Amino acid sequence: MKFFPDKNQPVLEIDRSPQEAILDLVAIAGIVASFVIVISNWETLPDQIPTHFRFDGQINRFSSKNVLWFFSLSSTFSFFLLKIVSRRPHTFNYPIAITPENAAVQYRLALSMMYWLRAEMIWLFTLIQWQIIVAATSPGYGFNTLIILLPLVIVFCTVGIYFWSSWQARS
Repeated sequence: MKFFPDKNQPVLEIDRSPQEAILDLVAIAGIVASFVIVISNWETLPDQIPTHFRFDGQINRFSSKNVLWFFSLSSTFSFFLLKIVSRRPHTFNYPIAITPENAAVQYRLALSMMYWLRAEMIWLFTLIQWQIIVAATSPGYGFNTLIILLPLVIVFCTVGIYFWSSWQARS
């Protein structure tokens, strides 16, 4: 079994756009913020912190405060993994057939979506981390699900915009 099956899609070198360079910085800022949030609150956190919440925001499970590092490390890992994957847009699955005529535009759209999603997901993890810290250090405070729903809506809108743009640029 081949890791990258033959798709007969053109192999093109796509340079990083200025927008993607800015999104790289936004993602890196989210990673830095994630580590800073944990480090700056570490001493004031109890050993057991809330790590699971019902939809109404009420805490229903506690875990070690070490779980906060999961978010920072996952964001860092995701950043580098997607950076590596983005070097091979010809291996991606696309919602439309890739031809030599539309390959450059389709690859650019897919890469743009990946950069946006990476930055959005890193900041979503940082936001969840911050909400957990607030819940752990503020008695009676639950998890504000509305604060998490908005970034999720943004993620789904990003994917929707990609599919629409890809369909518009199909020929």
